[in-house]
Amino acid sequence: MGVGLGILLILFAPIIFWYPMYGRDIESDALQSPIQGEIQNVENPIYVLGNNTDGEEGKTYKITIEKLGIVEAEVRVGAEDLDTSLIQFPGTALPGDMGNSVIFGHSVLPYFYNPKSYKTIFSTLHLLTQGDLIRVEYDGVQYLYRVEGKKLVSPKDYSILSQPDQERKLSLVTCVPPGIDLGRLVISAKLLGS
Repeated sequence: MGVGLGILLILFAPIIFWYPMYGRDIESDALQSPIQGEIQNVENPIYVLGNNTDGEEGKTYKITIEKLGIVEAEVRVGAEDLDTSLIQFPGTALPGDMGNSVIFGHSVLPYFYNPKSYKTIFSTLHLLTQGDLIRVEYDGVQYLYRVEGKKLVSPKDYSILSQPDQERKLSLVTCVPPGIDLGRLVISAKLLGS
């Protein structure tokens, strides 16, 4: 009985302990986008969003989040393997451009966090707070983004991919609870000086 209980605890601990770590200061997933209904009815949402990265798939750039110990992590535009890099969702704005650069990364329980491993790189993303800085180096230019907020959304909430036409934004996205595909934590940041 002790072994069975231990296994259950290991399996459900991330869910049990998840809310106290992530639930504070996070907006609900009630945010609705005017294009969300359209996207859910389309097989490939890239075409609904527009393809801001047309011809840019395969390009790489670097991101640094000093507060989390992430230094010059590689971001690949349109890649598919989160085990080897962070991935910018295709069809979202490139750094510095009008719109929203949406970057996805893996997470696991924070205990296993290693800022140099792409399998764990976003495990402590929940520690970012309003005002924290994110540096992006793309095409020889450095961009500095300031965190504006964070929220939890459903894995099927495509509003996080929306592209504002009057702002230069950055969104960092990972699974929550860490390593489990129940929801998404989204950190929103805005380019300084824009």
